[in-house]
Amino acid sequence: MSSRLILADSTTEERLHLLNRNIFRILFVAQIFHLEIYEEIFIDMLIDILISLIYLNSLNISSLSLLHTKDLFNDTENDYSFVINNNQITKVYL
Repeated sequence: MSSRLILADSTTEERLHLLNRNIFRILFVAQIFHLEIYEEIFIDMLIDILISLIYLNSLNISSLSLLHTKDLFNDTENDYSFVINNNQITKVYL
């Protein structure tokens, strides 16, 4: 069975941070294999979510913001390396 998580309808940065803090409660009940995001998300928040969703194999994003990327890469280089080297994502839908 494939479980998916859909983030839509006023997905604010504050709500995404709340989701990220509580993602392990969700994962206790079910593994998430597909993530759909229908609102703009900042890349740092996406990386945080991807770190938590280790079994994710497909991703659907409607809008990705790269604002403040220069500072972000300096602050979270290890996070990016982890996601790049350990993800199982084989399908990306834009």
